[in-house]
Amino acid sequence: MFGNKYGRRSEEKIYSQIAKELEDGLISKGLWLKAETQANGDESKIRPLYVKFRFQSIVDEIDIKNDFAKIGNKPVDTKARKEEVFKLLEENGYFVKSSLTKFIVSRYSKPPPGAIIKKVYETSDISELEAWAKDACKNK
Repeated sequence: MFGNKYGRRSEEKIYSQIAKELEDGLISKGLWLKAETQANGDESKIRPLYVKFRFQSIVDEIDIKNDFAKIGNKPVDTKARKEEVFKLLEENGYFVKSSLTKFIVSRYSKPPPGAIIKKVYETSDISELEAWAKDACKNK
């Protein structure tokens, strides 16, 4: 996966995401416990093991999304689909923050570039986001 310049860039993005998650205290309890177990009580090994496990977890999430994004051998145009959903939400006063593995929808206190008031919805699935967006914007 990471043998070329594009793969290495993806790898860097994943490590950046993990660093941000750690800074924000967003830790997978299951993966942390797995790291503690495999570290055999050695505190200095827990964090590196966690990063290794979280990295693989993110790669797996991306692979699973790619598998589900295919119908037969024909890939679904998720980029166009995302743009359509994001546009619908933005037209209705929402803001979408997208990372490698999730979408976070927030409300603006005023039109862009206003401050975000609060998170109103979060998912890692574009289909779920699309369904939520259609429902939320229909009921406005």
